[in-house]
Amino acid sequence: MAYFYFDFRDVDKQGLHHLLPSLLIQLSARSDPCCDILSRLYSSHDRGVRKPNDRAMIGCLKEMLALEARGPTYIIMDALMSVQLRLPFITTGGGP
Repeated sequence: MAYFYFDFRDVDKQGLHHLLPSLLIQLSARSDPCCDILSRLYSSHDRGVRKPNDRAMIGCLKEMLALEARGPTYIIMDALMSVQLRLPFITTGGGP
């Protein structure tokens, strides 16, 4: 599970450039295979000298979510309705 709160009062916390790293760090902290995926992203960007773009981080997130051994992964995004943001990698499902 990973959690992110979109703060409508803080414009910086309303974009992918904060959402994606947060999700990647949270998922990699709980899984060695996810940590390996994040480590490869880090290495491919000169060990942190270059910041990965959104496309690279989305690819990394998709790879983490596709790991068969993980089972279901829940991503909770609070206050999503308060921001204008396209999330090309997420489909929303109805809750109970």
